Amino acid sequence: MVHISEQGIALIKRFEDFRANVYFDSEGNPTIGYGTLITEDNIHLMDATVDKAFAEKLLLEHIAGDTRYINKVLKVELDQNQSDAIHSFVYNMGRGAFGGSTLLRKINNRDSLESILQEFPRWKYITVDDKKIVVPGLLTRRKDEAALFASRMMPSKKKAISISTAAIVIILIAIVWKLSRK
Repeated sequence: MVHISEQGIALIKRFEDFRANVYFDSEGNPTIGYGTLITEDNIHLMDATVDKAFAEKLLLEHIAGDTRYINKVLKVELDQNQSDAIHSFVYNMGRGAFGGSTLLRKINNRDSLESILQEFPRWKYITVDDKKIVVPGLLTRRKDEAALFASRMMPSKKKAISISTAAIVIILIAIVWKLSRK
């Protein structure tokens, strides 16, 4: 099961930025807060002004839905950095785009890390008047998501100590066993 960390939420916030009033995103969709799309379900926000706390509530509600969806379509375990990168991707590109993507297929097939990372920058376009246009901000976001996905979680010192302690115990047991056989 994947979930998003504070680091993942911060990544999304950094790219989405906060807007108290409705604005139109690069594809012309009405949006508010931290990239929350205005739909029929929340049309009341069209004339609203939101504060950061309410915008974060909207963000976390959306992420909760994304998390359920990611856990439904993902067939492999991810580390926390990978989970955060995928959450950022899904928040930005949408569940449907991720669900039908080669990125998801490669992750689920356990393709090489290099092969998976090649998929991120492919999602740098928007479509305007039936033409695909590269958006520099999307390219930057995809590079950051790919870098996060590729980075490995470093074991905590506590885990490292417990592994070291376990190794010492095993060695001591082996020595005692060997000595007892003499």
